[in-house]
Amino acid sequence: MLKRDSNGIWKGEWNYFVDGQRKRIRKSSGTKSKAQAEEWHRKVDEELWRHFKLGVVHKYWADAVLGYLKNREEKASYDADLARIQWLNDHLEGKRIDQINTDLLTTIRDARLEEVAPATVNRMMNLVSAILHYAEGREWIVRAPRIPKAEVPEPDPEWLTPDEVSALIKELASKARTKHLVAYVTFGIATGLRMSNITKLEWSRIDLSTKSMWVEPSSSKSRRHISIPLAEDAIAVLRDQVGKHLVRVFTHKGQPFDRVNNRTLQSAAKRAGIQKHVHNHVFRHTFASWHIMSGTSLYELMKLGGWRKIESVMIYAHLSTAHMQQAASNRNMISDVFSEARNLMK
Repeated sequence: MLKRDSNGIWKGEWNYFVDGQRKRIRKSSGTKSKAQAEEWHRKVDEELWRHFKLGVVHKYWADAVLGYLKNREEKASYDADLARIQWLNDHLEGKRIDQINTDLLTTIRDARLEEVAPATVNRMMNLVSAILHYAEGREWIVRAPRIPKAEVPEPDPEWLTPDEVSALIKELASKARTKHLVAYVTFGIATGLRMSNITKLEWSRIDLSTKSMWVEPSSSKSRRHISIPLAEDAIAVLRDQVGKHLVRVFTHKGQPFDRVNNRTLQSAAKRAGIQKHVHNHVFRHTFASWHIMSGTSLYELMKLGGWRKIESVMIYAHLSTAHMQQAASNRNMISDVFSEARNLMK
């Protein structure tokens, strides 16, 4: 039944009997339009019928958030997630899970874009996606809605020149606590492997007779077996590591290590006069960039670096023509860098 209040707002009233007791429910439509109020009334009427007659229990945003956060205190981004949820609550608190759709999330995304960078917005939307998929997994909703993301401009990957690599390895070799990283950096640039694939590399995955190695599916980003041919520069690094450890290839003071701190690399780069941001992944970019500038095709680069799709290496395509002439003259210089690094490792 619909009635108007003293301000002209339409309100609805429903009566249900639950366990022999009368349950009276009153709600406001929030509108003075009779047509809109009638449409609203039909929807609420159906929802209440499903709840009281069929036992359907609606879950809300807060239910999904609390369920998702439970036992996730150890998550690295836990505190950041709490801050994101606090902002999201202004838009989603009190919302039923099945009322959160792509249109609403697009409005929320656009509102956040007015305050922060697109990449920051996408981290928030990734959290929303995780929470809604948690709700889907518990059958609180039939399917999580499509999550709208902000467009993030793709920056050109930063890479190091031969001169910069030479300066970096000299700086790393000059200190006892970082000298072991010369082999790590050199092998990284020679193979394009990611940090964990280098630091956790075992001798059992290397065949020096065929000049090849492989990465197990559990250790690859694409979760598939990757076979990698090894260039002479990489082989030379491996031969220098023989005898240092029975299982692992790369060690520090005779012991394996799993990670290389980005701050250590950046500090060394700064001391070496390198203005670029030097981190673990920059060696993979350097590997790819040097190959493209030396004439390696995108397809060949994809296979050498273990990328799964050609689109992944398209970010290096612009280097193939603009730097071709420069690459021809740099080839000897690049070889000199590897030769110098091997001498410093001894």
